[in-house]
Amino acid sequence: QAKIALLWSQPSMYVGWMLSDFEGDPGGPGGRADDPYGSHGWSRMAWRHLIRATGRQYDWLCAEQLPEAIEGYDVLVLPATYALDERVVEAARSLLARGGTIIADMGVGITNEHGLPGARDEALAEIFDLQREAVPVWTKREMTLDGETVEVYADAEGDPSITRKDHAGGGRAFYLSFVAPRSNEMIAWLEAEGFRGLPKIAQMSHLPGEPGEYEFVRLESGPIAMLGVLRERRMDLSDGPLTLTLPEEREVYDVRAHRHLGRSDTITADLLPGQTALYALLPYRVESVTVTAADAAGGASCAITATINASAPTPGDHVLRVEVRDPAGALSDAYTRMVVSERGVATVSIPFALNDAPGDWRVAVRDVATGMQGEAIVRLSARDGNG
Repeated sequence: QAKIALLWSQPSMYVGWMLSDFEGDPGGPGGRADDPYGSHGWSRMAWRHLIRATGRQYDWLCAEQLPEAIEGYDVLVLPATYALDERVVEAARSLLARGGTIIADMGVGITNEHGLPGARDEALAEIFDLQREAVPVWTKREMTLDGETVEVYADAEGDPSITRKDHAGGGRAFYLSFVAPRSNEMIAWLEAEGFRGLPKIAQMSHLPGEPGEYEFVRLESGPIAMLGVLRERRMDLSDGPLTLTLPEEREVYDVRAHRHLGRSDTITADLLPGQTALYALLPYRVESVTVTAADAAGGASCAITATINASAPTPGDHVLRVEVRDPAGALSDAYTRMVVSERGVATVSIPFALNDAPGDWRVAVRDVATGMQGEAIVRLSARDGNG
């Protein structure tokens, strides 16, 4: 599970539309980042970029899932959450009480989930120590982030700033009085403060060191990790290979290419914008797959055993693709399947039909993660007509 939850607030979009004095129904790309409606979309896009750029992943949550769904997360980000739902407030309290972090940007809690202005003022004071006297006025400003001058959209009143309130239990609540910018300076602040201590999935950058647009998804099952990488086609038009830096050294396999890339904490990927890659990250090396099978007769079942031979005494639970081909070499869809090994061993029963062709049936078992494959021959005899 990701450690960062990103709130999807549909009521906030409607409040942003009304605050921007637009007519009709909300639709289209909306306004710019200097009006509330445009800022709503801008903020969500910025936070997606910022989280990815720090080498982490996130899950979207909506108010209907809260407060229960906040369990398991360490950070809750509220992008342009103008309409602050009571269920979100309860989730924030729960997260802060167990030492989590809340981050909100400009305009949080202008209304409640029904669009009633001022209804969340007490909650804003409780969580962020925020006192709001009027609805913010969006305008372009300058502020200092990570020692650099950055242009942001912020309230016309006061100086753009990041305030922090510490809570009992170690929780932290940050309020950004501006729309979070997609900038290296904002990324640096998140590394130092907002996401401090959160584990990273990976870090991707161009070889010269400039960050690109990408998304990571990491799924784990025991010691086996699968890492998916997507390079954004609309926003990353730069050329050149990318360098992927892992949190630790692993045996790295290119799942699609069925290729072992060696043991390393870095991967060089030639991904064009819009392309994807899938890597298996293992603490051990898979050396081979052994397949054993007994002979069988038509109308009887045959037991196939597949064993993952690894550099570790007990490998994890690998997903295996079992392909069965008849004596003519044709793939048998009825007998081909995916199975999961337990501690590197899987047993499959093939129920041969009475009218299956006698001869040598070839059984190939491929480990999906590493591409390693083993084969065995099942000699199928015709069943005795009296059997």
